[in-house]
Amino acid sequence: MSKVHIDYEKLPYQDEFHEATETYDILSAGYGAGKTYSLCMKALRLGTMNFGLPAGILCPDLKMFKRDVLPTFEAIAEKNQFKIKFRQSFSELLIYPSKTKCLVFHAEDDGRSIRGPNLAWGIVNEVTLVSKAAFDAFDARIRLKQAKLPQIAMSGTPEGFNWFYRDFIERHREDARVVYGDMRQNPHLPDTYAKRLMSQFDPVAAQAYVEGKFVNMVGKTAVHSFSRKKHGVRGTTVDRAFPIWIAVDFNVDPMAASIWQPIPIGSGRHKLIGVGEVKIRDASTYTLCTALTEWLRSNSPQYGFRAEALYKDVTVYPDPAGNARSTKSDMSDHAILRECGFENLKFKRQLSVRGCINALNTKLHKGEIEIDLDKMPETIADLEQVVWRDGTFELDKRDQNRTHWLDGLKNMVDFEFPIGEGRGGWREDKIR
Repeated sequence: MSKVHIDYEKLPYQDEFHEATETYDILSAGYGAGKTYSLCMKALRLGTMNFGLPAGILCPDLKMFKRDVLPTFEAIAEKNQFKIKFRQSFSELLIYPSKTKCLVFHAEDDGRSIRGPNLAWGIVNEVTLVSKAAFDAFDARIRLKQAKLPQIAMSGTPEGFNWFYRDFIERHREDARVVYGDMRQNPHLPDTYAKRLMSQFDPVAAQAYVEGKFVNMVGKTAVHSFSRKKHGVRGTTVDRAFPIWIAVDFNVDPMAASIWQPIPIGSGRHKLIGVGEVKIRDASTYTLCTALTEWLRSNSPQYGFRAEALYKDVTVYPDPAGNARSTKSDMSDHAILRECGFENLKFKRQLSVRGCINALNTKLHKGEIEIDLDKMPETIADLEQVVWRDGTFELDKRDQNRTHWLDGLKNMVDFEFPIGEGRGGWREDKIR
């Protein structure tokens, strides 16, 4: 069969998605960004690379395949003058130029019907609406040894923090490429469409349905200024030429702390670099102090066991309530910190949760915070997932695993970089 030329003028995010060779190729995009079109074009590329080998298509349900995926394939085929055929009785799509037979699966039975075939590659439409059980069953079929590129390409719009977020966004995976597509970059849409969407959604929802970003749709995200792409870094190192700040939230389970270094960036401003965190289950304040001391020793080998050097320029920002009580001792948490060598404590006795979060959002908006994606997963999870309790400016604490790292960080940022106090620099006063 003669070669078929397929016309495809790719947008930047479509190009990245189209050319990616990781095992899992993901396009997360807003409404109108061309997700299905990109996915079908990617399928044609995979079919050509794996010429003549069987493949699979997974959709949330067959109705969505017929309403969305199949018409897109048909439109591409008609425009580029090649033949495809959907055989409904066999639930398979035939793509003739690459001699590809694509078995069409749905996720309505959680993958129980996805059995038997060995496939070279696959695509998943609206992956965030597919159950994990169905995806795992589909993933297990992509195992044909002859495949030159045994890839699963998938597209979808963010739908909160479900299994897909946990497996492919929260985790750093070497075998996955995640591409974000903002529908406002699509020149084929009328200008009024983007404006209409922006007016229909609140700013949080617009991040998901216009920009393709993952945001918590259950409640209003508290730290709305945080972005992995903007604030996330990897490979941070500790430089003891600069101070170390430790934000602490006292809990028996978990005991939580995040560790930062303030780096001067001129004009009295400082960038916070997140370099580590501590999470200890069923712990006392003494246990936390031991863990923090070990962290300091590991990251300050030149100081050895010299306490006067080890704790120099180390400031702890503890939960203010810890001044009056302890988690597991007759001494207060603050007194235990001092007893263990952490003498420099800073805290406000009265805090406005909303004011603290505003200070944190402002610092993030200015680009003056960087967080190590590999070393601080709990801190990042708090920044992305913690929401306001409905109708209040109090953090929703129903998930017992969340808010602890955010509580410490927001208090620290509010102490050093408060809003509305006439100073935006680094506060030098110490409360002991």
